[in-house]
Amino acid sequence: MQWVSQQFGGGPDLRDPLYARELTKRVRFRLQLLYAVIITTTTISAIHYQGTGPFFFNSIMPAVVVSVCLWRAAYWSDAKTRTRSERRLASDLEQMPLLGLVIGLMTAFWGLTTYSSGDHNQQSLSHFTVAVTTLVTILALGLIPKAAISAAISSVVPSSVVFLTEGHPNSIEVVITLTVLCILVLRISLIQRAEFHSLFNSMVDLERRAVNLDELTEELKEYAFVDLLTGVPNRRAILSDLASLLQDDTAESPWLAILDLDGFKRINDLYGHTEGDLVLVEVCRRLGERQRDLSFGRLGGDEFVILLDGSFDEPYVVAILTDLLTSISQPIRTELRSYKVTASIGLRKTQRLSMGECLERADAALYQAKKEPGRLVIFSQRSEEQFLAEKIATENVRNSNFSETLQVLFQPIIDFDTKQPLALEALARWGEAPAHRIDTARFIELVESSGRISELSDIVMQKAFAAIPHFPDAVSIQINLSAWDLQNDKLLDRIETLARKHRTPRRRITFELTETALIGDFSKAVEVIANLRHRGFHVALDDFGTGYSSLAYINRLPLDQIKIDREFANSLLESGKSKAVVSSIWALSQQLGISCTIEGIETSDQALRARQIGLRRMQGYLFSEPLSLTDALEYVNNSGLRTKGSPEPVRKGAKRGNTLG
Repeated sequence: MQWVSQQFGGGPDLRDPLYARELTKRVRFRLQLLYAVIITTTTISAIHYQGTGPFFFNSIMPAVVVSVCLWRAAYWSDAKTRTRSERRLASDLEQMPLLGLVIGLMTAFWGLTTYSSGDHNQQSLSHFTVAVTTLVTILALGLIPKAAISAAISSVVPSSVVFLTEGHPNSIEVVITLTVLCILVLRISLIQRAEFHSLFNSMVDLERRAVNLDELTEELKEYAFVDLLTGVPNRRAILSDLASLLQDDTAESPWLAILDLDGFKRINDLYGHTEGDLVLVEVCRRLGERQRDLSFGRLGGDEFVILLDGSFDEPYVVAILTDLLTSISQPIRTELRSYKVTASIGLRKTQRLSMGECLERADAALYQAKKEPGRLVIFSQRSEEQFLAEKIATENVRNSNFSETLQVLFQPIIDFDTKQPLALEALARWGEAPAHRIDTARFIELVESSGRISELSDIVMQKAFAAIPHFPDAVSIQINLSAWDLQNDKLLDRIETLARKHRTPRRRITFELTETALIGDFSKAVEVIANLRHRGFHVALDDFGTGYSSLAYINRLPLDQIKIDREFANSLLESGKSKAVVSSIWALSQQLGISCTIEGIETSDQALRARQIGLRRMQGYLFSEPLSLTDALEYVNNSGLRTKGSPEPVRKGAKRGNTLG
């Protein structure tokens, strides 16, 4: 029994409440079947042995057995076991080996007390009832090995002894058969027990996984609404709060503010993301100090959404946020260094607007605030008018058919001494209705944000290349390239195709690049510039002098020309510093052997001052505004340079210019 228990034991402890409850479910029904079998075999044997043995064993004892079985069957009913505590159930199960011993001895005693007084037929019935009762007992108690084994031994051993000693002709066969069957059934029962343990362990594992899954789900829910870095509400959480407030008709619409840290990217770039994260954590701590007045969450990066009670009046809200800006501007110290950080805020009252509209307007106010970092800007009625106009312009640019609405104008670059045009800069002008026209610089920004800058550049290049044959050989055309163009792998192939199509001398095309076009991917820009010059085109650095790294670019780039930014022309007469800078740039260009042009010349005094410095190449409204192709041809003609062909061809060129513009 010890060996068998070791082989099929090792299951969960009966003191495990879950195991005790689950084992009781399996044993309960088996025990009720066992008691039914005992009642049946006892009754049949009592009837069959009537008149051949003592009255006590044939009548009284069977009645007692049947009564005890009925009581125990009721004890193990589903209704009774459901209400029983796990401790009581464990105690009942621990007593099962004793129950098996009692049932086995009772079976043997009952069968054997009447066995010697019966004839062969009655003894054969005893063989049958003992065998059936023993086998059913083993099956019923098989999930508890000690109980099943004790029942088998206590029944089979005494029965076999009596059967062999009473001289029944089939006793040997009966004993062998009973023993073998008991061993087989015991083996089957123990295998069932092992399967039950496996099933129970699987069930426990599934339940544990379900619990873990529930815990993980709750944890994920928490993470879904918490910024993992700072521990404050994340984008989803704060926007959910905003949506709930906007849908609450009983409360006044809240104030919505968007806060953005100024120069935070520079901290990340110079000192690493670890230091940047520490700055964000400290900013959140300072925001949290004002939790009584506001709720906030991290929108992403260094941007935060702040919600304030709609019942607060504007001066009070401004006071809270101004105090917050002051708090954030205090030095932030980490273990490595101290940082001076400022923030900008865009503010909007959210009444009668959807969440998307509220965020758009607060973001528009933030955009204005970022122009002078550290400010709070309130989205006013005037802001609303400007915002709607900007939105209309954005949609118009996004949906515009550039082939029809885009004009390419040409502004001359002249030699001040001879007044002869040296080149024409091709400039894009958006030809929408006057009511929808916007500043050219802003138009380019909108084109870039809409992802159409390559399309615009392509149209400008097409019209510029097509215009070149109409001008004298002495006049070149200068075309602007954006940062997006430099990243376009198809740019060089497109330029080559246009040059071949229009049979353009490469020396007559100069591509202008600004510093902002270079800083995105400088190595890529150098590669493109080198390729352009290798193919025979010229390259100019535009808006020179306004960037942080212009001198470095001059040193590292293979340039043919630099163009001094118009800001220096505007201040050339008032600022001695501007004059000194322009003089230095001109002298540098002479030493490097590249041409130098100054832009934005609008008055004669500016032109004379630039000439005194040494500059001859000039561009600006003093000489000409940007012209259509027809007017540009006329301008070149009037300058004394002969355009291609006689006056008639010139008029034909003007006609073609209309189609180009």
